[in-house]
Amino acid sequence: MIDKLASALKAPGEHEAFLKWLTEDIYKGKRTTAVMERLADVAKEAIEPTLLRVMGDDFLNKLKERIQRLNEGAEPAVAQEGANGVKPDSARPFEADGRAAPDEKGRAAAETTETELEFFGVVRDICVKNGAAVEDILYRDTASYFNVSFKRPTKWFARFFSNGKRKSIVTWVPVDEARAIAAGFEVEAAPAGLGTSRVFIESVPQVWALKTLVTRSLEVSKTVRDESPSSDGATHEDGKPALKVITG
Repeated sequence: MIDKLASALKAPGEHEAFLKWLTEDIYKGKRTTAVMERLADVAKEAIEPTLLRVMGDDFLNKLKERIQRLNEGAEPAVAQEGANGVKPDSARPFEADGRAAPDEKGRAAAETTETELEFFGVVRDICVKNGAAVEDILYRDTASYFNVSFKRPTKWFARFFSNGKRKSIVTWVPVDEARAIAAGFEVEAAPAGLGTSRVFIESVPQVWALKTLVTRSLEVSKTVRDESPSSDGATHEDGKPALKVITG
């Protein structure tokens, strides 16, 4: 059983049944040869960070101790900072005092959900695999949406909406380009003032299939002026975002 599982994890594309099970929540369309090859690539890239999360600190620390015993006299290994190399503070929301502050009307700020944290984890892993430093990927929750930002909270590049009937991701990628990148997903123009394009998803694991969209939005965000901190997450009395994004 161990050999069989190891073989499937090393080459998911060569095990059709395993690949179908692994990606059943990501893609619902017709599984042509080209689609299966693309899903195999997505699955292969998702396996490494998944294994690191499963193993955890205890396993990695014990492994390092064994290596040290086998290499007596060698320099001691650097202490592991996290299950996938994440510094303890790098995955915290960007809050000045570490707590969610109430808004001007005294209403408590939004509570970050497990789904939003899962979204952040996937986006962060995609960016890190693409060369970004893990400490540069931040998140900030608001009452209306969940932002993932680069280096500072006003430099967002992925905006996650999970409170409505349908989950969606808003990015800076132009609509036509987003449609080409996110083939098989429903794509439309983002609501005015919230970004450029919006992609609808059914579950967070589908974000792995949108890795090119995520990295492209990160690239585009670097050319966009920072969003005003005072407008981030603000809402009108009717509940609609009162956000003005400066793009020029």
